[in-house]
Amino acid sequence: MLPEERTHSSARIRIVQVALAMVLLLLAARLFDLQVLRAGGAEGPAVSQEEAAQRLARGRIVDQRGVLLATDIFLWEVGANPLTFHDDDQRLRAAVCLQEAVGIPQGDILDLLQEDSKYVVIGRGLSTDIARRINGDLADDLQDQTYSASDSASPGDGDARISGAGLCTWPLVNQVWSTPYRRRLYPQGEHFSHFLGFIVRDGDSFYGLEEHYQEFLEGRRVPELARRKAVLPVQEISSFLPSDVGYDLVLTVDWRIQQVVETSLAEAIASSGAESGTIIVMDPKTGAILASASYPAYDPNHYQSYVQGAEIFADPAISRIYEPGSVFKVVTLAIALDSGAITVDSVFDDPGVLEVGGRIFRNADGQAHGRVTATEILARSLNVGIAHVGEQTGTETFYRYLPRFGFGAKTGVDLAHEADGLAKFPSSPNWSLSDFIANTFGQAISVTPLQMVSAVAAIANGGVLMQPHVVEQVVVAGEVFQVPPVVVGRAISADAAQVLTRMMVTAVQSGAPDALIDECEVAGKTGTAQVPEPGGYHDEWTIASFVGYAPAENPAFACIIKLDKPQSSIWGAEVAAPIFREIAPDILRILQVPPEA
Repeated sequence: MLPEERTHSSARIRIVQVALAMVLLLLAARLFDLQVLRAGGAEGPAVSQEEAAQRLARGRIVDQRGVLLATDIFLWEVGANPLTFHDDDQRLRAAVCLQEAVGIPQGDILDLLQEDSKYVVIGRGLSTDIARRINGDLADDLQDQTYSASDSASPGDGDARISGAGLCTWPLVNQVWSTPYRRRLYPQGEHFSHFLGFIVRDGDSFYGLEEHYQEFLEGRRVPELARRKAVLPVQEISSFLPSDVGYDLVLTVDWRIQQVVETSLAEAIASSGAESGTIIVMDPKTGAILASASYPAYDPNHYQSYVQGAEIFADPAISRIYEPGSVFKVVTLAIALDSGAITVDSVFDDPGVLEVGGRIFRNADGQAHGRVTATEILARSLNVGIAHVGEQTGTETFYRYLPRFGFGAKTGVDLAHEADGLAKFPSSPNWSLSDFIANTFGQAISVTPLQMVSAVAAIANGGVLMQPHVVEQVVVAGEVFQVPPVVVGRAISADAAQVLTRMMVTAVQSGAPDALIDECEVAGKTGTAQVPEPGGYHDEWTIASFVGYAPAENPAFACIIKLDKPQSSIWGAEVAAPIFREIAPDILRILQVPPEA
């Protein structure tokens, strides 16, 4: 078939699909009108079935390769008008006919048919085949079945069974019928769950893209498109687009990378005994999120079965703050280098212990390391050494730079329920100089995983901070519009970023060799953060993490790996760094980055 013929054929198929959907809605509205609004002289509801179905209609969501992540499907609801039943014998006949088809006990159906109401729901989530039987062919299908009953049974008894053939020979369609309704389907199940969020029965959306883009997906609000450029005919994006609603999302996420990180995260949780964890992969040049996985996840198709509520529905990557620990040392060094407070050749004395404001600070290994360079401070992850770097930088400079990296505020990612993070400044109540020293190595400051990886991605991007985003393109009435990357601002100079990158390469080589890969150099830093509790920090629990990017000189991706309360080892170098080594080669292959010589 020629390309033009394929285009015309595809267009015809879509026209037919839209027409069928419209016919289905019109038939449902007509059936509802005839059997509910007009039956028994009852007054109808204020909103028709057609209007309700249209209100619940939403556009589709696909990944960057067109894989379907969210769509509408039609299921069927069985309802009845109890006011049209003249006696208990008719109710019993209907209950007998429906119990097997709908999967509802006969007694429960009888109870519903006794209600003083013009419409009751008997069952939902039925297939089209069952709906057809109920709407016209159920009598023929069931008329030969035989039912037995005891002599004492009465028509109103929920356990009653009666004998005799032909109970279902009268048409049910006048009193019991099926109507279609929309339901949101997430074909990938638990995969992408925190990205997507979910839709409840009345059409309201919660969490993720579904909540953030609700008005757009429903066609009620179209974003500013004048500055965006239509890039491709929709057929080039996905065979699932456009939807009949005509307002669809194409994500930056790549399901192949998502599968890599989800698989590795699950294995790491199992092997380390960690309580939970998160991995985020993003493009440092654009801020596009290529993958984000958190454990535990959930299946948005069955959101109602989770009793944890927000605890599991909220995306830990953007909603849960934590003290980052030693990964934050790259930020302290970035500020010191860019402000000119130190150079790569600066030397510091590390006595192994430091007292500031009545607080005692020590190195994680409890040792004094004497004269050390800034690179050695990063590679050995020396708390006292980085505190001296902070002292040389000064509080005014340090806190002036923090917002440049996005700390203390939302990143602006297009997902619902992002947290701000928490940073105390000298102007904040109860701030002290000991807070400043703790901040230099990632204590007494809280971030989200996305804030942390975005800050490191700014270093990878030559010092420029990009706004993270999940939507790559929007589809409006069959036209595809590109969502442009947003530059937040310059965090540090390109020269400082280049110097720091080389220091981070050394830090991986000597401090986290389990993160090294054969394909290229890796720039990164491990973190082993204590978990705060009232009165101090927990004696045993830690948050083990690794942030990094590859290739170091021309990064294709930046990544954060975070494991909460691991049991096999408390150290980021031992439980988080190996995950980077596992996933990085696959990510580079998927992104078609050739190995370095």
